[in-house]
Amino acid sequence: MNMAPRQEKENARRSQGRRKLRIAAPLMDRPDNGPYIFMQRLMHALVARGHHWVGDDADADVRIGVIEEDIDRWHDAGVPVLLRLDGVYHDSAIHFGERNAGMARSHLLADAVVYQSRFARTMARRYLGLPVTPLQQVIPNGAARREKSAPPLFPGRALVFTAARWRPHKRLEDMVQGFLEWRRPDAVLCVAGAVAPFCEHPSVKWLGALSPDALVPYYQQAMAFLHLAWIDWCPNTVVEALAAGTPVICTANGGTRELVGDSGIVLSEAPYDGAPCDLYHPPRVPPGMVADALSRLAAAPLAVCRPDLDIGCTAAAYEAMLLRTVEMRPSLKKRVRTGGRKGENRWAAL
Repeated sequence: MNMAPRQEKENARRSQGRRKLRIAAPLMDRPDNGPYIFMQRLMHALVARGHHWVGDDADADVRIGVIEEDIDRWHDAGVPVLLRLDGVYHDSAIHFGERNAGMARSHLLADAVVYQSRFARTMARRYLGLPVTPLQQVIPNGAARREKSAPPLFPGRALVFTAARWRPHKRLEDMVQGFLEWRRPDAVLCVAGAVAPFCEHPSVKWLGALSPDALVPYYQQAMAFLHLAWIDWCPNTVVEALAAGTPVICTANGGTRELVGDSGIVLSEAPYDGAPCDLYHPPRVPPGMVADALSRLAAAPLAVCRPDLDIGCTAAAYEAMLLRTVEMRPSLKKRVRTGGRKGENRWAAL
């Protein structure tokens, strides 16, 4: 009996123990943004686990869609789709409903959905609706955990670090003011990222945009990492700091506090209720709160060990979801759409 080449390849992969998947995932071209950075890490980690990254090749077992995906195209090719969502548009200053429309359709039709945080899941359900699939999971981003090797950047000084793709809701000015309010003469604040320096002070160092690798010594040697973004989903910089063993000071809204947990200090502020908001005009963080948190960490250094944020652990969680996605739709290639309005996820086996 002759088998189709696709079935022969599938049987060969199954015969090698844990199934090796051909994973289609976008070859993203934005090296300065969070989804690109994370997807590169994830795909390389999945390849290290024996899977194959086939780019946009339709001869795949499963597709990882990022934020917005042409689900129909992959279903027509017989490929189920796991959608990885970042967040949603909820800024009252823009037409967020229009901006969310493509994501909403992808969210509805995906065969599996991964959210970066419980906050991201709650916001997706509020702004995008409920997905059809029951296969949904929260998996935070991950980063490589590395041994410390660089010589001291600022010998004898207390290093405080922050890094981001800077926008108004990240509240960089509040971080700088809070650091200066600390008034510790031997401390230095290093700010990484493309932002125009707005404060000339000998204890504030503006590093400019750095590659992820260049950031590592700062994470590893900092006594604290500052991330006061008002609303964030699962910031890579916080994951990188925690993976490096550095405690994080953050605020109580968004998904960041879920990441930090007891691996830092979460500053209280008025709770955000999820409604459309003026995102780029966030409430201010009092400098005294930041200074007090820095004093507490300086007086009682916090040991941080977060193997759960290692990219290998993250890849294992994605691998399990990908395998379940494939197993839940084993006969997708043999299915046809049974009608209904465009966008409805109605299939029937032939």
